[in-house]
Amino acid sequence: MKKQLMPAFLMFIMLGVQFAYAQDNNKPATSDTEILRTILGSLNLESPEKDLNKNIRSGDLRFVCICGYACYTPGVENSDIDLTKKYGTRCLEGTSDMIENKEHGKLMQTAEQYAKRYNTSLLKKLKLKENP
Repeated sequence: MKKQLMPAFLMFIMLGVQFAYAQDNNKPATSDTEILRTILGSLNLESPEKDLNKNIRSGDLRFVCICGYACYTPGVENSDIDLTKKYGTRCLEGTSDMIENKEHGKLMQTAEQYAKRYNTSLLKKLKLKENP
């Protein structure tokens, strides 16, 4: 009987050690810097308009937003905020008010510039659509 309990007991101890290690190692699996680097790598930073045209063809008319203390849509003035409510937004993951490091700060600037160009172009197209 004791021989049968020993493997189960050892497995229980091993799982407990792994759980305790995981609890002490509270680092996020992926940093905002890594997430934003990946997101920006999937976008056409040279021509946000090309991404916009592709999204329009697939029926996606959402604005791009950036998260900081609060989320906002660069390039959209208060007078146009109703359009963001009508068509929606999608926030770029990895944007945050907590700048992790120098690279993350630069990536945030790039994300904001991208969003501003994208949103400005989208606004023009939507205004033409709504007021032909």
